[in-house]
Amino acid sequence: MILRFILVGGLGFVVDLGCTTFLIWSGVSPFYARPPAIAIATVVTWLANRTFTFDVKEEKSAGEAMRYALTALAAAAINYGIYSLLVWKQCPPPLAIAIASVLQACASYVGYRKFAFRVDTQK
Repeated sequence: MILRFILVGGLGFVVDLGCTTFLIWSGVSPFYARPPAIAIATVVTWLANRTFTFDVKEEKSAGEAMRYALTALAAAAINYGIYSLLVWKQCPPPLAIAIASVLQACASYVGYRKFAFRVDTQK
């Protein structure tokens, strides 16, 4: 399960980095480029985590989507806070995205597993 989470996280990282880089290249501030990139990556990882990482068999529900959104919002806040601090300290945005993503991944995994998808650890 953890390997799958890392693979999905890698996909989310590529989407996030690609969107952020494109927006910065288009003239958007590095600080304003991240929120839409994080939002797009969150949708991609929700679908991938649901089917590939945590193998959820139940139909999608509003409750699950809300739990995932809350967990993702908390993870995004951690990620964006770290990213912003690093960029403010003159770290290149791609490196800042990588560092922030790795640091928030542990919190995301626990939140998605225990709260968003409520995976039974007894299986």
